[in-house]
Amino acid sequence: MSEDKVGKLAEQVNQSGVKRLPEGSAWDTAKAEKNWCVAAETTTTKVPVNAATGFPCDREQAAFLDRAKAAQKANDLNKWIDEINAKIDRANEDRAVPFDHVVRFGVGYLPRAGSAMVVADFDKVRDPDTGDITAEWLKPVMEQPESYTEVSASGKCFACVIWT
Repeated sequence: MSEDKVGKLAEQVNQSGVKRLPEGSAWDTAKAEKNWCVAAETTTTKVPVNAATGFPCDREQAAFLDRAKAAQKANDLNKWIDEINAKIDRANEDRAVPFDHVVRFGVGYLPRAGSAMVVADFDKVRDPDTGDITAEWLKPVMEQPESYTEVSASGKCFACVIWT
């Protein structure tokens, strides 16, 4: 995905009224939980990765960091995207289903029993070209003060984090 496309998505998210920064005591608790991972964002998906190598791995193996450490690791990996994508190309030579190239690294949250937050994915509910929400029933969920919503890499879906 080009920088222009990423910027356009970010602009559309902000125009649609989606909250960008969670806050409050549940968010503070969640940031300290060891449920955070580094996630590789491609043009079509977001997958958990090994925080040291940037290669995809099982989400349970990836989510062992607090949010600050996951963000630091993601920033470190972002400096090496070209090298990591070159390694992905080499690894893909032996794979039936190739890994996608990484556009950027970010953070992901894996809720577990007793977690401060839950995550819901809403698929095919957003027009990626206009940013319009195509499922009217979703708007009240996204407008709750106890939630945070972000656009998926495909631009067609939302991930919503909810806390109480």
